[in-house]
Amino acid sequence: MPGQVVFLVDNDKAGLVSLDRVARKYHLNVAEKTVLKSLDRIMVVSSTAKDAAEIAEALKNESGVYNSQPNYVFATMGQEDPMSSMQNLVSMLDLHEVHRRVSGKNITVAVVDTGVEVEHQDLRRRIVGYQNFMTGSVYRGEIHGTAVAGIIAADSNEYGIVGVAPGVSLLALRACRQLTDISAAGECFSTSLVRSLDAAISARVDVANLSLGAQVNDSLLSMIIDSGHEKGIVFAAPVGNDPAAENIAFPASHDKVISIAGLDEQGNPLPNKRLAVMADAVAPATHLFVTTPGNSYNFIDGTSLASASISGIIALSMEKKSIQNLPCLPRFNSTDSWSK
Repeated sequence: MPGQVVFLVDNDKAGLVSLDRVARKYHLNVAEKTVLKSLDRIMVVSSTAKDAAEIAEALKNESGVYNSQPNYVFATMGQEDPMSSMQNLVSMLDLHEVHRRVSGKNITVAVVDTGVEVEHQDLRRRIVGYQNFMTGSVYRGEIHGTAVAGIIAADSNEYGIVGVAPGVSLLALRACRQLTDISAAGECFSTSLVRSLDAAISARVDVANLSLGAQVNDSLLSMIIDSGHEKGIVFAAPVGNDPAAENIAFPASHDKVISIAGLDEQGNPLPNKRLAVMADAVAPATHLFVTTPGNSYNFIDGTSLASASISGIIALSMEKKSIQNLPCLPRFNSTDSWSK
């Protein structure tokens, strides 16, 4: 975000003194202060008329100030393709047989995304809570978040589709906003993502799906992912959608996050072979039939959906107390074949 600098101070009187000192010294306008319970620090969002990156770098030398950085913009990683034929996850993953044994019962998955439609007929029994972390934007059901939630946990009922883990509990955390009424594309910020993960950690979720990314190294988000990992949360995120990319997007690039690439219907790696080989797991990413707002369904592409599938598989594994078997997640190797 242009002109925005984010940093942490201690959640005590000394921290507030440090905040006041650096705000005056660097002529910062403090816009928001959020107590991050998982870190016991205050996240400060400030604005400056100067270069945000330069101010953030200068703040790193100030005592009592931690993890100063610009407020980075992240993008959701879904793509719409409503004219495509259906990709049948049910048959590919043999979900009918899997669900006879496990469904994700007693496992909670946080969907950190655009808004999930909480009254969707295929989702309402699965959603145990929802919160909005996008300042200045009201909570609403949006395409990308609703699609991701449906891949993970669409209910096993007489309606619509069935998710990979239809027995899980979903916590819908709106950290991103949909950019237009007709596109799944969304954007989110360092601050909204940090607030969402702080809430997920406080709620003691088991899995956090982050179907989003950016080509940055976000130290604030890294810190809160580290905190959640220490408390046993498993994080999953897509490697990206750019076919020309040479590096995995963040947060999938974080060493505590399971990175996920995609496959098209012919088994070709997405977004490219290099990233698919580097990823921890792969899953279908094209022509998937998903839940959408308005009690509807549609076809959507993107590695976001591959991430959602793997998050569902992780939840199934956790129900059987077999999270140690995660290396058996499907991978793509350098000989263009599946490995497990």
